[in-house]
Amino acid sequence: MANERFLTVSYFASGLFCACLAVAAYLWLRQPANGVFQALHRPDWARVLRRSFPASTILLAVAAFLGVSYYSYGCQDLKYEDIVSSRARINTIVHAQAAESFSSIVVAVVVWSAVILLCLIVAHRDRSKA
Repeated sequence: MANERFLTVSYFASGLFCACLAVAAYLWLRQPANGVFQALHRPDWARVLRRSFPASTILLAVAAFLGVSYYSYGCQDLKYEDIVSSRARINTIVHAQAAESFSSIVVAVVVWSAVILLCLIVAHRDRSKA
């Protein structure tokens, strides 16, 4: 396979892998999160949280993947032909894209965990008042 085709295939394969990983993280956390959202006595909050949960999880991972630039990995002075000529450089950047997506999924899970904790506190407080 020519290096230019390898670059294209590896880019799209890595992007698809990162998107699938984000979808898997969303599907894994969907049931518990929806259960907590339904426990809220404010249906408008539950609706907003339920709708923003998948979008934020998936879009954050895809944005992190797209945020990795060849220029940030020492390629700013190289021409396109020089970048494509090295499969090792392409593999390094593909690995960096996957690592950034992993990191963003971890950040999304931590942020949503904090949101869910706040929802649980609010739901508990509302039940205590009633």
